[in-house]
Amino acid sequence: MSFVNNYSVSVALQMGATSLSLSLPDGFYALTMVDSASTPTRWEILYADVVGGVADLQRGAENTADQEWPEGSLLYCSVTAEFLNYVEQMLDQLLTGADKWREAFLASSSYASPLTNNSRKYIARATTSDVELTLPTDMPNSKFFESVIDLNINTGRKVRISTASSTIISAKLQNHGSLTHTLDAALGYVDISAGEDVRLRMTLTVQTDNDGAFSLVGTLVDFAVGFTELEA
Repeated sequence: MSFVNNYSVSVALQMGATSLSLSLPDGFYALTMVDSASTPTRWEILYADVVGGVADLQRGAENTADQEWPEGSLLYCSVTAEFLNYVEQMLDQLLTGADKWREAFLASSSYASPLTNNSRKYIARATTSDVELTLPTDMPNSKFFESVIDLNINTGRKVRISTASSTIISAKLQNHGSLTHTLDAALGYVDISAGEDVRLRMTLTVQTDNDGAFSLVGTLVDFAVGFTELEA
């Protein structure tokens, strides 16, 4: 379908006529005919296949009637309901296709199972001693998963996230005023150390690259902010 902005022309057109000279670029147009520019009382949609300034017309399109149009009638180019319905159908198909692609991508790229069923929950209580969490040694290349870690770290203690068989090439951990983050120079672990007692929940996204090296992204929820604690 072709369009031009602000195109209108005053024409006369007999009922049943299928050819009309129009100053439009070559293309296929949906045109609307009305009996008045200001107060129209009837309409007809025409499909116009324009080649070299001459339109081959399909009359009475989109459930309108082929009519007689006297001098002073107006023909203009605009969007029609059928075209918008077609666009909506195409968008629905594209979105459905995108959802299917995303599902297939997650199924092929997530570690062990789809992401929505693959949350691994850990409790890390570094209250009297440090705690170490080890990343999976059997995790294939180009995969990912999410872990939910409840962190209870006392002053001077740390939680270490380490790898026994690979390296951690990047780690992006959300800042917190009571925590410091350190990446091992040999890329074997990340330390999360507490400057005061904290209770946090961290969602950790773990991804491997084509060589099996790990990348980590951690986001935090602070239980001391926005929560009411009820105790017996």
